[in-house]
Amino acid sequence: PEGERGQEISHWRSRLFRVEYLPELRPIAGARELCEWFHSRGARLAIATSADSREMEPLLERVGIAGLVEKRTSKDQVDESKPAPDVVHA
Repeated sequence: PEGERGQEISHWRSRLFRVEYLPELRPIAGARELCEWFHSRGARLAIATSADSREMEPLLERVGIAGLVEKRTSKDQVDESKPAPDVVHA
């Protein structure tokens, strides 16, 4: 979001997510094990997310894969986020 009001809303939404929702999130059953399986076979794992960088790391930690993911791209690193493909192309 552009402008001062847009930044206020963005910060409020980010804080709300981290404080209210992140602690309650649970990974999909088997997500960590699947990532570990790929990693153990030499796959290089990457994450492309429309979350911002302050949200991405805690999300990866919740799933238990932060140490397995080699490349990370968040919405902070691209010009446009969802539904634009920029985050995947980065």
